[in-house]
Amino acid sequence: MFERFSPHARRVVVLAQEQARDLHHDYLGPEHLLLGLLAEVNGLAHRILDSVGVTLDESRRILVEAVAPTEIAPGRHIPFTPPAKQTLEKAVREALALHHTGVGTEHLLLGLISVADGRVLTVLHRQDVEGEVLRQAVLDEIADRPPDPEQRRRQLEQFPRRPARGNRLTRTTWAMDEALDQARRYAGAEAVGSHHLLLAALTDRTSAAARALTDVGVDLEAARAALRAVDVTGTADELPELAGRRQMRLRLTDDALILEARDPVLLEQARATVAALRDTEPDRERGAEPSPGQDVELIADDLDVTVSLTDVWQALHLSLRDIRRRRFDRTPTPGPDDDDTPA
Repeated sequence: MFERFSPHARRVVVLAQEQARDLHHDYLGPEHLLLGLLAEVNGLAHRILDSVGVTLDESRRILVEAVAPTEIAPGRHIPFTPPAKQTLEKAVREALALHHTGVGTEHLLLGLISVADGRVLTVLHRQDVEGEVLRQAVLDEIADRPPDPEQRRRQLEQFPRRPARGNRLTRTTWAMDEALDQARRYAGAEAVGSHHLLLAALTDRTSAAARALTDVGVDLEAARAALRAVDVTGTADELPELAGRRQMRLRLTDDALILEARDPVLLEQARATVAALRDTEPDRERGAEPSPGQDVELIADDLDVTVSLTDVWQALHLSLRDIRRRRFDRTPTPGPDDDDTPA
Protein backbone atom coordinates (compact mmCIF):
# COMPACT_ATOMS: atom_id res chain seq x y z
CA MET A 1 0.00 0.00 0.00
CA PHE A 2 2.64 2.51 1.05
CA GLU A 3 4.47 2.38 -2.27
CA ARG A 4 1.71 4.64 -3.64
CA PHE A 5 2.27 7.22 -0.89
CA SER A 6 4.16 10.44 -1.56
CA PRO A 7 7.13 11.25 0.70
CA HIS A 8 4.94 13.73 2.62
CA ALA A 9 2.19 11.12 3.08
CA ARG A 10 4.70 8.54 4.33
CA ARG A 11 6.09 11.06 6.76
CA VAL A 12 2.56 11.67 8.07
CA VAL A 13 2.35 7.98 9.06
CA VAL A 14 5.74 8.20 10.81
CA LEU A 15 4.68 11.40 12.61
CA ALA A 16 1.39 9.77 13.62
CA GLN A 17 3.36 6.98 15.29
CA GLU A 18 5.51 9.55 17.09
CA GLN A 19 2.38 11.42 18.23
CA ALA A 20 0.84 8.20 19.59
CA ARG A 21 4.05 7.32 21.42
CA ASP A 22 4.42 10.86 22.78
CA LEU A 23 0.84 10.74 24.14
CA HIS A 24 1.52 7.32 25.73
CA HIS A 25 -1.14 5.67 23.58
CA ASP A 26 -0.54 1.99 22.85
CA TYR A 27 -2.38 2.08 19.53
CA LEU A 28 -2.44 4.22 16.38
CA GLY A 29 -5.91 5.45 15.45
CA PRO A 30 -7.35 7.95 12.97
CA GLU A 31 -6.89 10.71 15.56
CA HIS A 32 -3.13 10.16 15.47
CA LEU A 33 -3.16 10.32 11.67
CA LEU A 34 -4.88 13.70 12.03
CA LEU A 35 -2.10 14.84 14.34
CA GLY A 36 0.42 13.54 11.81
CA LEU A 37 -1.21 15.60 9.06
CA LEU A 38 -1.01 18.68 11.28
CA ALA A 39 2.63 17.97 12.17
CA GLU A 40 3.70 17.60 8.51
CA VAL A 41 3.88 21.34 7.84
CA ASN A 42 5.00 20.86 4.24
CA GLY A 43 1.92 18.87 3.25
CA LEU A 44 -1.11 20.22 1.45
CA ALA A 45 -3.40 18.83 4.17
CA HIS A 46 -1.63 20.95 6.80
CA ARG A 47 -2.28 24.08 4.77
CA ILE A 48 -5.96 23.20 4.35
CA LEU A 49 -6.43 22.37 8.04
CA ASP A 50 -4.67 25.59 9.01
CA SER A 51 -6.95 27.58 6.69
CA VAL A 52 -10.07 26.38 8.56
CA GLY A 53 -8.55 26.93 12.00
CA VAL A 54 -7.52 23.40 13.04
CA THR A 55 -4.19 23.46 14.90
CA LEU A 56 -1.85 20.79 16.23
CA ASP A 57 -1.66 22.16 19.78
CA GLU A 58 -5.44 22.43 20.21
CA SER A 59 -6.02 19.02 18.65
CA ARG A 60 -3.51 17.42 21.03
CA ARG A 61 -5.12 19.15 24.01
CA ILE A 62 -8.56 17.83 23.04
CA LEU A 63 -7.22 14.29 22.63
CA VAL A 64 -5.44 14.39 26.00
CA GLU A 65 -8.81 15.22 27.59
CA ALA A 66 -10.57 12.43 25.70
CA VAL A 67 -8.06 9.56 25.90
CA ALA A 68 -6.15 8.68 29.05
CA PRO A 69 -2.53 7.58 28.52
CA THR A 70 -1.48 4.02 29.33
CA GLU A 71 0.59 3.42 32.43
CA ILE A 72 3.27 1.57 30.48
CA ALA A 73 5.06 3.37 27.68
CA PRO A 74 4.20 1.86 24.30
CA GLY A 75 6.79 -0.36 22.68
CA ARG A 76 8.56 0.15 19.41
CA HIS A 77 5.69 -1.42 17.46
CA ILE A 78 2.39 0.46 17.78
CA PRO A 79 -0.51 -1.41 16.14
CA PHE A 80 -2.95 0.32 13.82
CA THR A 81 -6.61 0.15 14.79
CA PRO A 82 -9.13 -1.07 12.17
CA PRO A 83 -10.43 2.50 11.61
CA ALA A 84 -6.85 3.65 10.98
CA LYS A 85 -6.38 0.88 8.42
CA GLN A 86 -9.65 1.87 6.82
CA THR A 87 -8.46 5.48 6.65
CA LEU A 88 -5.33 4.47 4.74
CA GLU A 89 -7.37 2.29 2.37
CA LYS A 90 -9.87 5.11 1.82
CA ALA A 91 -7.00 7.47 1.03
CA VAL A 92 -5.88 5.17 -1.79
CA ARG A 93 -9.44 4.99 -3.13
CA GLU A 94 -9.80 8.77 -2.98
CA ALA A 95 -6.63 9.16 -5.03
CA LEU A 96 -7.86 6.63 -7.59
CA ALA A 97 -11.26 8.34 -7.79
CA LEU A 98 -9.51 11.62 -8.52
CA HIS A 99 -7.34 9.90 -11.17
CA HIS A 100 -4.23 10.89 -9.23
CA THR A 101 -1.19 8.69 -9.68
CA GLY A 102 -0.08 8.86 -6.02
CA VAL A 103 -1.48 9.27 -2.52
CA GLY A 104 -0.75 12.65 -0.97
CA THR A 105 -1.57 14.19 2.39
CA GLU A 106 -4.77 15.62 0.89
CA HIS A 107 -5.97 12.09 0.09
CA LEU A 108 -5.20 11.02 3.66
CA LEU A 109 -7.33 13.90 4.86
CA LEU A 110 -10.17 12.88 2.56
CA GLY A 111 -9.83 9.34 3.92
CA LEU A 112 -10.12 10.62 7.49
CA ILE A 113 -13.26 12.56 6.66
CA SER A 114 -14.77 9.56 4.86
CA VAL A 115 -14.20 7.18 7.79
CA ALA A 116 -15.77 9.76 10.16
CA ASP A 117 -14.15 8.39 13.31
CA GLY A 118 -15.72 9.68 16.51
CA ARG A 119 -12.56 11.08 18.03
CA VAL A 120 -11.55 12.83 14.84
CA LEU A 121 -15.02 14.37 14.58
CA THR A 122 -14.78 15.47 18.21
CA VAL A 123 -11.45 17.20 17.55
CA LEU A 124 -12.93 18.97 14.51
CA HIS A 125 -16.21 19.92 16.20
CA ARG A 126 -14.38 21.38 19.19
CA GLN A 127 -12.59 23.66 16.73
CA ASP A 128 -15.87 24.57 14.96
CA VAL A 129 -15.14 22.59 11.79
CA GLU A 130 -17.58 20.19 10.14
CA GLY A 131 -16.38 17.22 8.11
CA GLU A 132 -18.27 18.22 4.96
CA VAL A 133 -16.87 21.76 5.12
CA LEU A 134 -13.37 20.34 5.39
CA ARG A 135 -13.99 17.92 2.50
CA GLN A 136 -15.18 20.81 0.35
CA ALA A 137 -12.05 22.79 1.23
CA VAL A 138 -9.87 19.87 0.09
CA LEU A 139 -11.77 19.46 -3.18
CA ASP A 140 -11.62 23.20 -3.85
CA GLU A 141 -7.86 23.18 -3.28
CA ILE A 142 -7.42 20.24 -5.65
CA ALA A 143 -9.72 21.80 -8.23
CA ASP A 144 -7.71 25.02 -8.25
CA ARG A 145 -4.63 23.21 -9.53
CA PRO A 146 -3.91 23.87 -13.20
CA PRO A 147 -4.53 20.82 -15.40
CA ASP A 148 -1.49 18.69 -16.14
CA PRO A 149 -1.48 17.73 -19.87
CA GLU A 150 1.00 14.92 -19.31
CA GLN A 151 -1.10 13.42 -16.52
CA ARG A 152 -4.19 13.63 -18.73
CA ARG A 153 -2.33 11.83 -21.52
CA ARG A 154 -1.31 9.01 -19.14
CA GLN A 155 -4.87 8.71 -17.85
CA LEU A 156 -6.27 8.46 -21.36
CA GLU A 157 -3.79 5.67 -22.11
CA GLN A 158 -4.76 3.91 -18.87
CA PHE A 159 -8.51 4.31 -19.41
CA PRO A 160 -9.10 4.16 -23.19
CA ARG A 161 -12.50 5.20 -24.46
CA ARG A 162 -14.86 2.72 -26.02
CA PRO A 163 -16.28 3.68 -29.42
CA ALA A 164 -19.95 4.62 -29.58
CA ARG A 165 -22.29 1.96 -30.97
CA GLY A 166 -25.42 3.55 -32.38
CA ASN A 167 -27.47 5.03 -29.56
CA ARG A 168 -26.27 2.54 -26.96
CA LEU A 169 -23.41 4.69 -25.74
CA THR A 170 -23.08 8.46 -25.64
CA ARG A 171 -19.57 9.65 -26.27
CA THR A 172 -18.25 12.21 -23.81
CA THR A 173 -15.29 14.55 -23.87
CA TRP A 174 -12.52 14.49 -21.32
CA ALA A 175 -13.88 17.70 -19.78
CA MET A 176 -17.31 16.08 -19.37
CA ASP A 177 -15.84 12.98 -17.76
CA GLU A 178 -13.91 15.17 -15.34
CA ALA A 179 -17.02 17.25 -14.59
CA LEU A 180 -19.10 14.15 -13.83
CA ASP A 181 -16.43 12.77 -11.50
CA GLN A 182 -15.99 16.13 -9.80
CA ALA A 183 -19.76 16.54 -9.44
CA ARG A 184 -19.94 13.22 -7.60
CA ARG A 185 -17.17 14.34 -5.27
CA TYR A 186 -18.87 17.67 -4.62
CA ALA A 187 -22.13 15.87 -3.80
CA GLY A 188 -20.44 13.48 -1.37
CA ALA A 189 -23.19 11.41 0.28
CA GLU A 190 -25.91 13.51 -1.37
CA ALA A 191 -27.50 12.92 -4.75
CA VAL A 192 -25.71 14.66 -7.62
CA GLY A 193 -27.71 17.69 -8.70
CA SER A 194 -27.54 20.20 -11.51
CA HIS A 195 -25.72 22.64 -9.20
CA HIS A 196 -22.97 20.07 -8.57
CA LEU A 197 -22.58 19.45 -12.29
CA LEU A 198 -22.43 23.15 -13.18
CA LEU A 199 -20.01 23.83 -10.33
CA ALA A 200 -17.81 21.01 -11.57
CA ALA A 201 -17.98 22.25 -15.17
CA LEU A 202 -16.77 25.68 -14.05
CA THR A 203 -13.89 24.18 -12.06
CA ASP A 204 -11.82 23.53 -15.18
CA ARG A 205 -11.18 26.98 -16.61
CA THR A 206 -10.02 25.39 -19.88
CA SER A 207 -13.43 23.77 -20.55
CA ALA A 208 -15.74 25.08 -23.26
CA ALA A 209 -18.42 25.84 -20.65
CA ALA A 210 -16.08 28.01 -18.61
CA ARG A 211 -14.84 29.80 -21.72
CA ALA A 212 -18.37 30.53 -22.98
CA LEU A 213 -19.51 31.96 -19.65
CA THR A 214 -16.34 34.02 -19.36
CA ASP A 215 -16.91 35.41 -22.86
CA VAL A 216 -20.36 36.73 -21.85
CA GLY A 217 -18.99 38.37 -18.73
CA VAL A 218 -19.75 35.80 -16.04
CA ASP A 219 -17.43 35.97 -13.03
CA LEU A 220 -16.54 32.28 -12.60
CA GLU A 221 -15.45 32.65 -8.97
CA ALA A 222 -18.70 34.42 -8.09
CA ALA A 223 -20.69 31.77 -9.94
CA ARG A 224 -18.90 28.96 -8.12
CA ALA A 225 -19.46 30.64 -4.76
CA ALA A 226 -23.17 31.02 -5.53
CA LEU A 227 -23.46 27.38 -6.58
CA ARG A 228 -21.78 26.18 -3.39
CA ALA A 229 -24.21 28.18 -1.26
CA VAL A 230 -27.38 27.56 -3.30
CA ASP A 231 -30.45 26.35 -1.39
CA VAL A 232 -32.15 23.57 -3.37
CA THR A 233 -35.32 23.74 -1.28
CA GLY A 234 -38.33 23.86 -3.58
CA THR A 235 -36.26 23.27 -6.73
CA ALA A 236 -36.23 20.29 -9.07
CA ASP A 237 -32.95 19.24 -7.42
CA GLU A 238 -34.60 18.63 -4.05
CA LEU A 239 -35.17 14.92 -3.55
CA PRO A 240 -38.81 13.92 -2.94
CA GLU A 241 -37.97 12.38 0.43
CA LEU A 242 -36.26 15.59 1.55
CA ALA A 243 -39.19 17.68 0.40
CA GLY A 244 -41.49 15.30 2.24
CA ARG A 245 -39.44 15.47 5.42
CA ARG A 246 -39.97 19.23 5.60
CA GLN A 247 -43.71 18.57 5.73
CA MET A 248 -43.61 15.96 8.48
CA ARG A 249 -44.21 16.60 12.19
CA LEU A 250 -44.09 14.36 15.25
CA ARG A 251 -46.46 15.21 18.11
CA LEU A 252 -46.05 13.57 21.52
CA THR A 253 -48.97 13.29 23.94
CA ASP A 254 -49.22 11.44 27.24
CA ASP A 255 -50.11 8.18 25.55
CA ALA A 256 -49.45 8.59 21.83
CA LEU A 257 -46.82 9.53 19.27
CA ILE A 258 -48.57 11.05 16.29
CA LEU A 259 -46.92 11.37 12.89
CA GLU A 260 -48.37 14.11 10.71
CA ALA A 261 -47.47 14.29 7.03
CA ARG A 262 -48.69 17.00 4.66
CA ASP A 263 -46.56 15.94 1.73
CA PRO A 264 -48.73 15.83 -1.43
CA VAL A 265 -47.05 12.61 -2.56
CA LEU A 266 -47.97 10.79 0.66
CA LEU A 267 -51.44 12.33 0.73
CA GLU A 268 -52.12 11.03 -2.77
CA GLN A 269 -50.92 7.57 -1.75
CA ALA A 270 -53.07 7.70 1.39
CA ARG A 271 -56.22 8.57 -0.55
CA ALA A 272 -55.54 5.72 -2.96
CA THR A 273 -55.03 3.35 -0.01
CA VAL A 274 -58.32 4.43 1.59
CA ALA A 275 -60.12 3.73 -1.66
CA ALA A 276 -58.42 0.34 -2.04
CA LEU A 277 -59.30 -0.72 1.51
CA ARG A 278 -62.93 0.31 1.11
CA ASP A 279 -63.15 -1.70 -2.10
CA THR A 280 -61.48 -4.83 -0.73
CA GLU A 281 -62.90 -4.96 2.81
CA PRO A 282 -66.71 -5.03 2.25
CA ASP A 283 -67.41 -6.87 5.51
CA ARG A 284 -65.58 -4.37 7.64
CA GLU A 285 -67.80 -2.10 9.69
CA ARG A 286 -67.60 1.46 8.47
CA GLY A 287 -69.67 4.57 8.58
CA ALA A 288 -70.37 7.16 5.98
CA GLU A 289 -67.67 8.61 3.77
CA PRO A 290 -65.51 11.07 5.79
CA SER A 291 -66.18 14.71 5.16
CA PRO A 292 -63.33 17.15 4.38
CA GLY A 293 -61.27 17.87 7.50
CA GLN A 294 -62.72 14.91 9.40
CA ASP A 295 -60.30 12.55 11.13
CA VAL A 296 -60.49 8.99 9.87
CA GLU A 297 -58.73 5.76 10.86
CA LEU A 298 -56.90 5.09 7.64
CA ILE A 299 -55.33 1.71 8.27
CA ALA A 300 -56.16 -0.58 11.18
CA ASP A 301 -53.50 -2.77 12.73
CA ASP A 302 -55.51 -5.97 12.40
CA LEU A 303 -55.46 -6.18 8.61
CA ASP A 304 -53.23 -8.73 6.91
CA VAL A 305 -52.28 -6.19 4.26
CA THR A 306 -50.67 -3.87 6.85
CA VAL A 307 -47.71 -6.15 7.52
CA SER A 308 -45.36 -3.57 5.97
CA LEU A 309 -46.15 -1.21 8.86
CA THR A 310 -43.57 -3.27 10.73
CA ASP A 311 -40.96 -1.58 8.55
CA VAL A 312 -42.49 1.82 9.36
CA TRP A 313 -42.22 1.09 13.09
CA GLN A 314 -38.59 0.03 12.73
CA ALA A 315 -37.73 3.08 10.62
CA LEU A 316 -39.39 5.44 13.11
CA HIS A 317 -37.66 3.73 16.02
CA LEU A 318 -34.26 4.11 14.37
CA SER A 319 -35.01 7.67 13.29
CA LEU A 320 -35.84 8.76 16.85
CA ARG A 321 -32.62 7.24 18.11
CA ASP A 322 -30.67 8.93 15.33
CA ILE A 323 -32.23 12.33 16.07
CA ARG A 324 -31.25 11.99 19.72
CA ARG A 325 -27.72 10.91 18.81
CA ARG A 326 -27.22 13.77 16.36
CA ARG A 327 -28.44 16.28 18.92
CA PHE A 328 -26.60 15.14 22.00
CA ASP A 329 -24.08 12.41 21.32
CA ARG A 330 -20.63 13.91 20.80
CA THR A 331 -18.80 11.19 22.72
CA PRO A 332 -15.73 9.49 21.23
CA THR A 333 -15.90 6.05 19.70
CA PRO A 334 -15.15 2.98 21.88
CA GLY A 335 -11.58 2.19 22.76
CA PRO A 336 -9.13 0.91 20.16
CA ASP A 337 -8.90 -2.67 19.05
CA ASP A 338 -5.36 -3.94 19.36
CA ASP A 339 -5.08 -5.07 15.78
CA ASP A 340 -2.05 -5.54 13.59
CA THR A 341 -0.56 -3.07 11.18
CA PRO A 342 -2.12 -2.57 7.72
CA ALA A 343 -1.45 -5.28 5.18
